[in-house]
Amino acid sequence: MCAAAAGAVFYLLWWAGAIPWLRQEDAVRLAALLVMLFLFTVVGFLGYVAAVTKPPQHNKLTGMLSGEAREAARLLAAIALEVRRSGLPLRPPAAVVAGGETVVTVRGGGVGGRNQELALALALHLREMGGFSAASMGTDGVDGPTDAAGAMVTDRTIPNAVEKGLSPEEYL
Repeated sequence: MCAAAAGAVFYLLWWAGAIPWLRQEDAVRLAALLVMLFLFTVVGFLGYVAAVTKPPQHNKLTGMLSGEAREAARLLAAIALEVRRSGLPLRPPAAVVAGGETVVTVRGGGVGGRNQELALALALHLREMGGFSAASMGTDGVDGPTDAAGAMVTDRTIPNAVEKGLSPEEYL
């Protein structure tokens, strides 16, 4: 943009007579050159952005995920760690999708559902990895005896809980 603006200003200065020694065709050429420089810069920048922001690869892992939610979280964490470590089965950035019906064995007087348990357990397993986000959702809009339909976690979930004096392990 600066180059285009400089070209326009340069041409206006010539047109106003502030640069009397410059011939008209040279003023037009210089202004056009600066505008082209601007356009090439924009095109180059857009090409760079397109090259570094390609969409993530994705893979539907299964539609039959089952068993205890915390164990399913352990499996999903292992897959995420493998993707990050070796690029298998997908190269990062990647999205892994799984569906199914997990269960929760209630211990103590906790509240929450299988999706909340899976998400929290996954966040605990991946707490050292960084750069992740995950969601576990009930397609029927229900997750245990709560008004939530699931949970979403990121690499900041566990550190944020600890900073607030919470012990995430106690909530599983």
